[in-house]
Amino acid sequence: MKFWAELRRRHVVRVAVVYLIAAWLMVQVAGALEPALGLPAWFDTLIVALLALCFPAAIVLAWAFELTPDGVKRAAPALSGPADSPLAPPGASSGAEHAAPILATGPDLHGVEGTRSIAVLPFVNMSPDPDQEYFSDGLSEELLNQLAQIEDLRVAARTSSFYFKGKDVDLREVASKLGVSHVLEGSVRKAGDRLRITAQLISAADGYHLWSQTYDRRLDDVFAIQDELARAVAEALSVTLGVGHTTAATGLTDDVETYELYLRGRASFNRSRPEDFARAAEFYGRAIARDPGFSRARAGLVHIHAWMPIFVPERRAEAEQAIAKAVAEGRARAPDNWSTHLASAVLHMQRHEWAGADDAFARAAERAPASVPERAEIRSMLLLNLGRVADALGILEASMSSDPLSVNRSWQVQFALDMLGRTEEAEEEYLRSLDLPGADAREELHHWALMRVWNGGDTSLIEARFDAFLKRQTVPTPWLADIRAVYDDRDAALAIIRAAHGDPANQDPTRLHFVAAYACHFGDAALALEAMRRALVDMRGVTTYSLWYPDMAVARRLPGFKDLVRDIGLADYWRQSGHWGDFCRPLGDDDFECA
Repeated sequence: MKFWAELRRRHVVRVAVVYLIAAWLMVQVAGALEPALGLPAWFDTLIVALLALCFPAAIVLAWAFELTPDGVKRAAPALSGPADSPLAPPGASSGAEHAAPILATGPDLHGVEGTRSIAVLPFVNMSPDPDQEYFSDGLSEELLNQLAQIEDLRVAARTSSFYFKGKDVDLREVASKLGVSHVLEGSVRKAGDRLRITAQLISAADGYHLWSQTYDRRLDDVFAIQDELARAVAEALSVTLGVGHTTAATGLTDDVETYELYLRGRASFNRSRPEDFARAAEFYGRAIARDPGFSRARAGLVHIHAWMPIFVPERRAEAEQAIAKAVAEGRARAPDNWSTHLASAVLHMQRHEWAGADDAFARAAERAPASVPERAEIRSMLLLNLGRVADALGILEASMSSDPLSVNRSWQVQFALDMLGRTEEAEEEYLRSLDLPGADAREELHHWALMRVWNGGDTSLIEARFDAFLKRQTVPTPWLADIRAVYDDRDAALAIIRAAHGDPANQDPTRLHFVAAYACHFGDAALALEAMRRALVDMRGVTTYSLWYPDMAVARRLPGFKDLVRDIGLADYWRQSGHWGDFCRPLGDDDFECA
């Protein structure tokens, strides 16, 4: 089986078939020409003999050489290892152990979309300094971004691919979980100003290498290596899959130090801890200062400051100022760049300028590369805020096809399903998400899972989920632990919630949303509406999506609810756009109702 797969990889079988067909045609032509031209009787026998003698030579040449866009080249071996490099560490493996088949059978991939797909696994950091891991991770991510520019090729998103980082799994599991047919893996060794990068493209169907290469370059060649590697993978894929050409990405940088700052920012942000937001913002800011045209760094900064008011409410004013600065700088330098439109959309959303946010997000989505995670994530956040939950769910589910292991996507999907009353589906997705990377640290994932089952009467499940939520609190809210102690005593719980509502320590949109959610749950809809008004009107909070949570239905029936949505601009947006969402509908020309 291994020998047969190698024959296929080197296209020997294809050459043999083509040769035999051509030989048969030549024999037929020789047979016809012999009597017509008066050639000797042994002429067609000579042709058959020559063709038979040349057949082994054709097979040998097919094994040894391959036809590429750059001409005829010696065929690559099954794998090229790093041991012969001056950068390779002492005792480094030659990589020969990877030459054996990884799988006996591939995943169950259906249709063209399944076969035209690839995942870029995190490249292994082989540098002497383990702190250089951000560089190998960053290189993997940038290769993923470049491959995402290839027409007709579906690329698994970064979050899902990085799920397998450091795990000893075979390709069957990778392909099954990500729904891909090919995997790119490799290693990076950085020593001083030298780089050694190895890469292998593997077919998940049979576990054999389709292509492999080793690069020894200077550090300032990293961008050229990325481009060369992406082109080589595209060419290898195009032979068997017929995928299109790579479209040019815009807004990149060619400055190595800027690029390293960006990678450090990505590494900090990807840890998904509030304490890392400021560090990531610092790296992104320094990268932008060096190269103001670097769109991905600007988009990363915008992404951080879009979430910071929620998870680090103490830095809300700083986040709003940073977004306003990003918009001003973007409009001055590149007014039609996708990162400028993205920043404008977030700024409009923070100011409750919903029509402007909707338009800016549409412009950003039209221009942003497919690999930009902010496209779906923040766009769906806006739609949830607007009450257009079904529209948001459609975007989230589509994005999950390329990012099935993203806990952030999963949480947003669960939230949308809960809002639409599809609680069984939300619960099923929650249980699936528990094994996703980062799930253990996500407060909101476990909080809304608690709210989902709270009215079900299963005491042990309620208590287990309450404890899971409190263990993972991102925004310190001590009074919630007091609620846990009396969660089955309505009067005692309401006394704690009312005290929390007036406590100066809770006067920010995030903590006031907790007040509103728990007040509704325990039956004080008026208090919930008052807390939401303070959070959304007085403090201009950005998470208006809390208005559409099932427990808030009792507050939506109060007369003051319509005044609230008018004061935050939602009613004007609904009427002007015609998109009333899933919870409200117009009544005549100047009134509406919400359910």
